[in-house]
Amino acid sequence: MARKAIKTWEDVDKALKEITECTNEIEVIETGLSVKINDAQDKATQLATPLKEKIALLEKQIQEFTERHKNDLDGKSKKLNFGLVGFRQSARTELVGKVEEVISALKKFKMTDCIELKETVNKNILKKYSDQELEKVGAKRITEENFFFKIVKGKVQD
Repeated sequence: MARKAIKTWEDVDKALKEITECTNEIEVIETGLSVKINDAQDKATQLATPLKEKIALLEKQIQEFTERHKNDLDGKSKKLNFGLVGFRQSARTELVGKVEEVISALKKFKMTDCIELKETVNKNILKKYSDQELEKVGAKRITEENFFFKIVKGKVQD
């Protein structure tokens, strides 16, 4: 779809009209796609939900049986034809007090390796400084002029 070169402001306006028309077509296509995707997701959910419920029920029954028959396990697990069941020891740490209190106690007992400090550069504040100050800290200001165009939706005329 070769297009003539743009040589006048009228040509620019015609090109913006074409962009508007293309944008409108894209929206129609994407809306149709979204409807199809939503329908497919609904269908998949409808088909998968009973299977997920069945898995959850079987998992619960297997767990209850295994808990009642821990003595039959080879150590902490039992290998079967279609899988493995058993118990895995896990540990987690929970904070009992408020975060601020725990941090204060960690500092008091010199356990600062347990404290995370996230340092970042706030570029919005940094850009307020002069070019010389930016250069001193290893930053620089980049000023660009970026082209833009804006279409007027709903204003396609023949």
